[in-house]
Amino acid sequence: MKTTNTISFRVGDSQRAGEAQISEILRLYKERVPHGTIRSNRRWRDWITNILPGRWGTWNNLLYQQNGFECAGYRDKVLYFLDSLRFSQDPKERALLRGLDYGPVQRGFGKKLAVEGLLGMSEHHVAILYRTESKYPWRSDEALVLDPWPNQMPEIFIMKEFKAACPEAS
Repeated sequence: MKTTNTISFRVGDSQRAGEAQISEILRLYKERVPHGTIRSNRRWRDWITNILPGRWGTWNNLLYQQNGFECAGYRDKVLYFLDSLRFSQDPKERALLRGLDYGPVQRGFGKKLAVEGLLGMSEHHVAILYRTESKYPWRSDEALVLDPWPNQMPEIFIMKEFKAACPEAS
């Protein structure tokens, strides 16, 4: 018996992505990308909230290290989510990415000093979502940065905010 799976889509479809389409992608992103381990562990969550709230990603890295919820692991989860839309068996999900593209972005210089690691200041990895007509999407202030790491839950920033938080990303 011969089994084949085929997915058909038009390459180079340059229809401009609409706001409703982008909103649906972002809704699915928030629904399908999981919260980090540290947010699920009540004991750690309560302790961190009392000691140093707002640095969930840093705490995750200190307590769990490379558990898939560090920035690079989360970036991979986001890219996998976007790939799952692009290659979905559901034509409606595949159509969501019409006129859009995505990819990984790294900020920082890859320094690995202990103090920088503690403060979350060394390199950082994210995924971006942008319109296909963007010539240099990593420079476009309108590109969307999908970054669940800082608060260990799916969040969206615009590239302008991402660059302001890290000037070397400009």
